[in-house]
Amino acid sequence: MASSLRPDTILKRDGATYILDAKMYQYGVTKDVRDLPETQSIQKQITYGDHVFNTLDKSDNPKVRNVFVLPYNKKLEDFFERS
Repeated sequence: MASSLRPDTILKRDGATYILDAKMYQYGVTKDVRDLPETQSIQKQITYGDHVFNTLDKSDNPKVRNVFVLPYNKKLEDFFERS
């Protein structure tokens, strides 16, 4: 039996519904494209977004946004504690 998809976090704010992927992708640290969200993760987010969009009361939250967390340090300093 297939399990049902459930998003990690949903936030409703300022007329929009945000669906957040709880994994912490390391691309901002490693700059390695293998650390970006994989196709399967992207497809799940799209599926969540489609479902939420098609079941929402549009007068309440007409916008749906998918969010991936990609850490990044603007100053290009390491995220890791230095010894």
